[in-house]
Amino acid sequence: MGAWQNEKKERELFWRDMKNTESLEGYVEEITELVVKDKIAVATKHTANVAAHLRAGSKTSSRIATLKKGDICPPLTKKGKVKSTPKVAVPQLPEPWKALMEVALALNHDRDVDIPEDCDISHLSPNRQQLYRLALDSLRTFKHDKQRIIAKKDASLHDYFEDDFLTNAADAYHLPTPKNRTATILDPLLKLLAGRTPRFILEEVRVLKGRYQEKQRKGEAVPERWEAILDVVEHVCQLVLRPSFEGNASEADVVAEWKAVINMLLRDSSIYMRSGECVSKSSKDIKALLDAEYDDFGSFGRKVDLTMHAHGLELANLEFKVGEAKDLDIKIQNRKNIRLNRAIMEAQHEACGGIKSPILFFDFQGWHGSLFALYAYEDIFVSKYLGPVALPRSRNGLKIFLQGETLQTLFMFTDHLVAMAEALQESREEREDLASKKRHMAIFTRQVTPPSKERRVSGNVFLTPTKRK
Repeated sequence: MGAWQNEKKERELFWRDMKNTESLEGYVEEITELVVKDKIAVATKHTANVAAHLRAGSKTSSRIATLKKGDICPPLTKKGKVKSTPKVAVPQLPEPWKALMEVALALNHDRDVDIPEDCDISHLSPNRQQLYRLALDSLRTFKHDKQRIIAKKDASLHDYFEDDFLTNAADAYHLPTPKNRTATILDPLLKLLAGRTPRFILEEVRVLKGRYQEKQRKGEAVPERWEAILDVVEHVCQLVLRPSFEGNASEADVVAEWKAVINMLLRDSSIYMRSGECVSKSSKDIKALLDAEYDDFGSFGRKVDLTMHAHGLELANLEFKVGEAKDLDIKIQNRKNIRLNRAIMEAQHEACGGIKSPILFFDFQGWHGSLFALYAYEDIFVSKYLGPVALPRSRNGLKIFLQGETLQTLFMFTDHLVAMAEALQESREEREDLASKKRHMAIFTRQVTPPSKERRVSGNVFLTPTKRK
């Protein structure tokens, strides 16, 4: 019997049992009402759970009759017991964002829906009013052109914001001027490369390592971070001479090479990386909150390419594409990466409190990448391009790499991560110490049980729903 026949038979048995059980008339009415309102996801959850209760026997069926209208029938385990589900407080998502998200969900499921025209946004700040209008116009465009994705992230910002505002927003964050750690080591190597091969530079790097080790042993002055710099130069020389792959590099090849370079610059730090299509915990938390509001997201987090971690916290997300990826795919990846790093920012704030620190992150396309900053400006969040990086694939590429721009940008990124990790850990320890003192005092002074904490969708972080197949 095919899968569709099994499903058909199961549905027939379910509706037969529903009609024969007077105590479930309220649930029939509830499910019918949900279907009429086009809330298919909720109705499906109701029907599946109620059917499981009926198949499990009279004990579980009797539980259904005690539920009030509007309650979700609890799911069952394989043994017929009520499955325990984590309690997630339903966030009070303010208008007009809630209505806007409902429209986006409907369009995502290819359902015809009217775009709101007369929603009151007078209570929003001027900045958020303009963002709302931009989002609304994007949904209108998408509704009339469902066959392609509208790459409209920042192309029309000048139609909604004054030029001075956009300039001030872009100038609101600057990285501190980095120390020029690389010139002392790279400049002599760059001169040596003239008329010579990358293999000669590789041998010279190995000689320099021995020389600096001897100086360090004798207590003599050596260039700052010389080990990390020479390790990276040695690695990229080997990448030029003996690539670890054939033909065009796959996404996994690209991730492996960039991960190796970044890891060399993070030696002796508390920061570690996770890669291999792992799931971002921060995105999982945000999706759980959104699912509690819309019942259409699920609680499985977003798969990501590489995340930076320290002390059990996510610090940043890095995304990768192959070098042959289309421009539109790169734009979509960047929008996804901004939302994921906003989720990480919210998770950091939830765990450590305090000000939401700027996050630096990369978008990579093959051997080239772009560093971005994500930070708060007034009452909105801004993503800003900071600079390029590139790994060499030829002698000329090695010459450009030895000029030092890529290493300087990578050092800015890793230095920021180290400082952020220390600040977050210090803030979390202070917060936990204060909470511990309050709990201790509450043992002797508390008269009533305090209300449970209600977490809300903070800062309007909306991960896009998965397209249903």
